[in-house]
Amino acid sequence: MQFDKKNWCYSCRFSRGENNIVGMKSFWDAVISIVVLGGILILSAIFTNWFTRKMYFQCSECRALNAKRRTHCRVCHQALKQH
Repeated sequence: MQFDKKNWCYSCRFSRGENNIVGMKSFWDAVISIVVLGGILILSAIFTNWFTRKMYFQCSECRALNAKRRTHCRVCHQALKQH
């Protein structure tokens, strides 16, 4: 295989031949990887938020998180409202 400088794209690092799809395949692989990573991050944020709301109460005075078994805030000792 000879190097053809006329059909080489320096910015995208793949040959511009008609039947060469290696560059586009790696581009779509990168796009899919980014989408999967973004999906994992979003789903983990949603799960963490849901878990926190189910396991803890937030004090209305100091906004500290308290376990649901507590009746008074561990920081400011105010009575917690049971939701």
